[in-house]
Amino acid sequence: FDAKEAESITAFLVSVSEKPKLDSLPKLKPADPAAQARLGSTLFRSVGCVACHDVPRSGEEANRPPTVRIRPDGTDADRFVRQPFAGGDLTRIGKRRSVEWLYTWLGAPERLNADHQMPVFRLTSAERAQLAIFLAGQSEAPQPTSADAEQLPKLTREILGDAERIATGKRLVQESRCASCHEIPTLPEVRPSLPGLVEVDPEWK
Repeated sequence: FDAKEAESITAFLVSVSEKPKLDSLPKLKPADPAAQARLGSTLFRSVGCVACHDVPRSGEEANRPPTVRIRPDGTDADRFVRQPFAGGDLTRIGKRRSVEWLYTWLGAPERLNADHQMPVFRLTSAERAQLAIFLAGQSEAPQPTSADAEQLPKLTREILGDAERIATGKRLVQESRCASCHEIPTLPEVRPSLPGLVEVDPEWK
């Protein structure tokens, strides 16, 4: 897709999305966010998060793709190919999700994604809040690189609310058969067309 098509698809998806109801964080003692973030950092490393997620990185490390180990031939082994339970890199999760979203996700992920694979840990409301505060703080911007030369266009309210853009985005989503893999509100499921197996190729025998 080119930039304009991507904008139209985004406008369509935003138009059919439902705004989730998020939980509010409890009052914590001490009230210092930095202190709570430190407690959240300790929880992140102790309750099992690192079994699926990389530890958030900072500085120059934040610009490097996450890797876990080295293959015998000396090349990097990408954790997200080798690890069946990979949960994604959380280095800049705070730029994508609010602290309320993270707090809700840690307690009731099914409310935000019915098809989630996130385990629900037995945490107190205070521990959930501490983890959410820690993760929301992972928002360090990457250092500029040559790949950043072409900046993404800003999606204004005018673009997101443009009926023509929304209609175009819907058409592109349908033509690309996005619903074959994704559940998209207002669109029926599209089953992928697979070859029949009535006649088996003789070479398979």
